[in-house]
Amino acid sequence: MKYILGLFVFLVVGMNSVSAYEFAITEVDRPYDLVVVNQGDDVGHAYLGELEDYPIMYEVDVDEPITFNAQVRQRHSQAVDPIPFSLIVIRQNDNGGGVTEVVRLNPSKDDWTTIKDSVFGMTFWESEKLSAEVEPGTYRIEISTPENQGRYMLMIGDSDQSSGYFETLGNVRTTQKFFGLSFLKMLTSSYVYYPIGIFLVLFLIHRTWKYRNSIAHVE
Repeated sequence: MKYILGLFVFLVVGMNSVSAYEFAITEVDRPYDLVVVNQGDDVGHAYLGELEDYPIMYEVDVDEPITFNAQVRQRHSQAVDPIPFSLIVIRQNDNGGGVTEVVRLNPSKDDWTTIKDSVFGMTFWESEKLSAEVEPGTYRIEISTPENQGRYMLMIGDSDQSSGYFETLGNVRTTQKFFGLSFLKMLTSSYVYYPIGIFLVLFLIHRTWKYRNSIAHVE
């Protein structure tokens, strides 16, 4: 049995997600408090946030020319239309005065795509990707709605790496809990039901082998 458990642990630990994002819950005390994004070369950032009567602003320093990407997800519901989140990216002028708009994303209710994410065990509405070629400088990303209400996941940047199993599992629980889902919802994540399936198959193989081996000894 210890070999079965060893193989099970090896398979589970070897599971990787498609891409690695550093997850964080957005916390602001006052309107337009800046949430600083630590931009990395190969790590994206996923911010779970809630609008409560005012927009939320993220700030990122870009050190070299890059393609800047951002995207919004929200929990899917068949009972209501998607929340009309919009994004605007502005650049702080180098001379210290004012800002310049870079790109804006303002999707209509028909522009949101329904995404079933097996890793999170959730269905999301996902916006199209906001993308712009940017030069070095300081940029701010504002997320808002007409009423400035609603919970979202803001994904900034892309990732060239993969997350480990337990890190991904923690991100799944953090996200599900943030969107108001119970702990039992974890059973719908492929990072939970897939390992359970592996263990059951390995256990049945082990029990079948022992049963056949015991019959062979009797004969």
